[in-house]
Amino acid sequence: MCIRVTVCETYVKHVDKKIIMELRNIMEHLNCFNYDNSKKPRIEVINYNKGVKVEVIIDTNEIVFLLKGKIKYTFHPDIEYCLNKGKMLFLTIEYRSLIVSAECDTSIVVLRLYNPIKLCESYFVERLFDPNENNMDEIYQIQDEPKTLPINTRMRYFINGIIDCVEDGIKCKHFFDMKIREFFMLLRAYYIKSEIRKFLSPILSSDTAFSEYVKNNRNKFPTVIALAKSMHLTQRQFALRFKKVFGCAPYGWMKEGRTLSIHYEITATRKPIKQIAYENGFGSIAQFTRFCKKELGLPPVELRSKILQA
Repeated sequence: MCIRVTVCETYVKHVDKKIIMELRNIMEHLNCFNYDNSKKPRIEVINYNKGVKVEVIIDTNEIVFLLKGKIKYTFHPDIEYCLNKGKMLFLTIEYRSLIVSAECDTSIVVLRLYNPIKLCESYFVERLFDPNENNMDEIYQIQDEPKTLPINTRMRYFINGIIDCVEDGIKCKHFFDMKIREFFMLLRAYYIKSEIRKFLSPILSSDTAFSEYVKNNRNKFPTVIALAKSMHLTQRQFALRFKKVFGCAPYGWMKEGRTLSIHYEITATRKPIKQIAYENGFGSIAQFTRFCKKELGLPPVELRSKILQA
């Protein structure tokens, strides 16, 4: 009897020690500088209950995996797209915002692509670009039908592994970056080139890394010179490369795109005016108001009120 108690006590002490070590490891992870507890982490598992309807702001390109249920995306009043389970969807930053409606209980995994896309170390995504299949004048515009691919067996294993890790509390930024690189490696390995080309077609160009950086960051810098410096390019180098990729001069394109983006955020989203000004590189509300009066005809508050009353 005494021996049993001793063995039992030893086991309990062993289990307690194991639990303490596990808790210590978890706390070290949670307190790490690289723990991604932001509102929009690089990888996120999201569950929607049936009937949920939310507005989603698109800040960067995203890959969405629908593992369970059915979801409806409303991009504009006249553009709706239903996604069924077993599909992955490519959403580009050009969509800006959309309405997500859960037709039933739904589970998705979102990969946010904050870094340039690279299929693998020996196959750059630019190699998929085919000027005979992509209209350069329309490639940067929203396409009516978002691009999707079926989630095959290998990709399903990959996504299930991500879910397990996230549910275990593993939310390291470097781990997420590694898994995103793994995703593109699997995409390269287990899908044919024509499928990948069609899936990524909204962002393909002769210099995709450059064009994606410009599109993702054009609202973060007040001038072309500032954007060029962020890429370690002179203004002339930037202008030549920009002209080659976009087919026009950078200043006019950036100004027009910035104006359209600001108009959209004021009139079609619920973002606070102060947040819109800050995210678009304005130093003050007064400066932002002057810009809106000049480029959009009305101060931001009046512009939003006019649309709401229409």
